[in-house]
Amino acid sequence: MRVCLITIATLAVLAGLDYIANIAAPFVLSVFTGIILLPLTKRLQRIGIPRGLSAIIVLIVAVFVLAALIFLIEPLVWRLVDVIPRIRWEMKSMIGDFRAFVQGLDQISTEVEQTLGEGGAAGAAEEGDAAASVMPSLSDTLFMAPLVASQVLIFVGGFFFFLIGREDLYRSIAVRCVGEHHCNAVLDRIRHAERLVARYFITVTMINAGLGACLAGVLTLLGMDYALVWGAAAMLLNYVIYLGPTVVIGALLVAGLLAFDGLMSFAPALAFFLINMVEAQFVTPSLVGKHVDLNPMLVFLSIVFWFFLWGPLGAIVAIPILVATVSLIEG
Repeated sequence: MRVCLITIATLAVLAGLDYIANIAAPFVLSVFTGIILLPLTKRLQRIGIPRGLSAIIVLIVAVFVLAALIFLIEPLVWRLVDVIPRIRWEMKSMIGDFRAFVQGLDQISTEVEQTLGEGGAAGAAEEGDAAASVMPSLSDTLFMAPLVASQVLIFVGGFFFFLIGREDLYRSIAVRCVGEHHCNAVLDRIRHAERLVARYFITVTMINAGLGACLAGVLTLLGMDYALVWGAAAMLLNYVIYLGPTVVIGALLVAGLLAFDGLMSFAPALAFFLINMVEAQFVTPSLVGKHVDLNPMLVFLSIVFWFFLWGPLGAIVAIPILVATVSLIEG
């Protein structure tokens, strides 16, 4: 009976989290963003700035940094939109060259002609048109605008009120969970989890900044446009372990195809792959391992689970949730 109740309760919680994803995901992100920026808030309070004003200052700084990053990456996004027709043409050209090569082989020329004849060309054209249709239309963008605006408001409100009332919130949760007598022990665990999450992300931010700087330097030496923008994009996407670097590699493959000819087309993606391998295998374990030791399987399952539940925002908060959970359990 107990197992059945636990199973039903777990499924009900998961269904509820999925149903309120548009509310829960930005709110959870705001809480962990507040935890990460908590050292800055405490420093402002130590110099005599009231708690509410400190929260407003930190919120303004966070919004300004986010806006600066969006402004920095914007040229790359619009350039990608502009070159989508060229990407389609390059991909069709590569497919055509490959088909011509395969058709030159005597033993399978008949099968290739039957499989990749006019129908194959039409299929490739249809795939290209389908890829183009993935781009959102103006009506889709206008429809999504209120949803995005509401999520931004939830994030800003959750971030601000968390910084103001986090201590009262923690104490209220602790008292309701374990009672007044054991409240301080639970509060100590929560504060330890806070410190661990903040240290983890400060360290990861420094590592990601170094990764982005290295990529920007290599791309500059290769003569690739928007090297600093690529570095900033790699820095941001590297917060999403596994998925982020994969996206960067795919984007650099396309960019290399557009910028260079021959084997040089693979140089940008290969350069980032090598830089990311050094970071993931040597730098991050040696620096992050001092604060928290996460099982790679747990990291992978956490990203997959929260990405499936909440999409891209879920992938962003997956690691903070895992770090906090591990800290609370082991603390």
